[in-house]
Amino acid sequence: ISPRVVLALGHKQTAAAQEIHSQCSAMNIRTIAEYVETQEVLEELRRIGVHHAQGFVFEAPKLLT
Repeated sequence: ISPRVVLALGHKQTAAAQEIHSQCSAMNIRTIAEYVETQEVLEELRRIGVHHAQGFVFEAPKLLT
């Protein structure tokens, strides 16, 4: 699920995230939400049923060098 939709969760984008997840699930495609930055957004994604998430809520990016 694109960052634009994830970052706007709670601002009338919950329906968009639900629809994306629903369509993917109907085609047996697992969903991944990007840019998950808060616990509240993570909980909403869990409620929707999104399969995977990534973002600052889990851990900050690591320096590669």
